[in-house]
Amino acid sequence: MSIDERAYSVLGDQPVFRFLWRLWLAWAVVFLLVVEGCYGPGTSGDPRQVTPDLIGLLTDPHPDVRRTAAIALGRLGSHGAVDALLPILRDPDPGVRQWAAWALGVVGEDRSREVGFALADVLRDSAPAVRMAAAQALGELEDDPRVTDRVVEQLQAEEPGIQSAAAHAMVGRGRVDDLPKLREALRRVGPSARQSLVAALGEMGDKRVVPLLQGRLREDGDAGVRGEAAYRLGMLADEAARPALEHASRHDSDDQVRRWAEWAVSAMRPADARGSGPPPI
Repeated sequence: MSIDERAYSVLGDQPVFRFLWRLWLAWAVVFLLVVEGCYGPGTSGDPRQVTPDLIGLLTDPHPDVRRTAAIALGRLGSHGAVDALLPILRDPDPGVRQWAAWALGVVGEDRSREVGFALADVLRDSAPAVRMAAAQALGELEDDPRVTDRVVEQLQAEEPGIQSAAAHAMVGRGRVDDLPKLREALRRVGPSARQSLVAALGEMGDKRVVPLLQGRLREDGDAGVRGEAAYRLGMLADEAARPALEHASRHDSDDQVRRWAEWAVSAMRPADARGSGPPPI
């Protein structure tokens, strides 16, 4: 007899009691994992014992129960829950979709292509929190070129929120082969997405991105994008970027951009000539 069936035999067929019990069950697992921080074999926190019950709760009629079950499955690292979590990405409740996306980023690495495709499609979700949860979850999965191509496709969306989520998902997974597509995306997406794409270019760690970053530093109309470009150029430490950085450090209209450019120039000096302080904030 499952945990839920034992509770049902005591409480009877009373919807309010059944709802409260199922919600308590899911939160009890979260409490054990987050507050106590550990669990032992044979206890209610053992993934092998509670995962089937939590999977059952993903179809509960109450969104609070479904949401909490998704959180618990992620906290448990229940890799066997992937098949149950994937359909929940289409749940009518945005909170449930958000936490299902998060949980898949935790437990989906063994099926990174399948899960990655599903999360890439969620980047077009109507709820901003769901889109960003999907973007962050994609960052937890193994980089798969076909999944990355799907994410790049989402940059073509007209809605700035979708562009931003897709650009955020590109940080840490972009490839030099993607440069032509990212160059085109930089011409059409909004400021938030451009800043994330500039970060994605910098994370590639390839000197071939330097001309694109210099272009953003010189010409972008958004100070956040220019500051990001200066920071990334400093991290790449390519001498070819020095003239653009020195010009920005003296002439950019934004004080923070000037400070980032100044720091980037100092980052190119030999180690014994650099300042010991942290980069500007």
